[in-house]
Amino acid sequence: MPSFIQGGQDLKTVGITMTSLAFGIVVIYNVVLGIQVFKRATSVDLHESYLVKKEVEYTLGLSSNWSTHYFFFFSSYRGGVQRMVFRPFFNLFCVLLVAIHSSLGDNEASKIFFIQALFMLLMVFVLAFRPYRCLHSNATLILLTMLINLVMFQLNLKIAGFSSALFVDKYFYWMQLVQ
Repeated sequence: MPSFIQGGQDLKTVGITMTSLAFGIVVIYNVVLGIQVFKRATSVDLHESYLVKKEVEYTLGLSSNWSTHYFFFFSSYRGGVQRMVFRPFFNLFCVLLVAIHSSLGDNEASKIFFIQALFMLLMVFVLAFRPYRCLHSNATLILLTMLINLVMFQLNLKIAGFSSALFVDKYFYWMQLVQ
């Protein structure tokens, strides 16, 4: 019998070893590449200086990239991970709001509970990440999220049957309009 047939097991072992080694090298290479791209793409300083340059170009009338390339969609967000995470998170939040509202039908107690839980999650996310460059935009978002949580808490109390002068129908209606 030829020697290469007898060494079939050895060839199989060598093949598995080489394939595993190649797979390991590919995985390590892609992880290192991903880390490098992530570091460069999430650099806060590079993002901020790029936006300042584009804002100055637009203000001085040197370039219309600001309006033609829709820079205003992402320029309000901070650099780093927030820039990549907040908008998809907010879009998912809106889809979940619609899904909760449409799927629970007439079950008001469950609907309000899940919507309040969703807004609490949004508030925690906003407090943790502060997605906007401007302090006032972050403060406005935090304040509005807190007010919506307060309204949801009041609605939970009303649906649970808690009796108070605040929950008289006309007074409650006008109080919600003011908030």
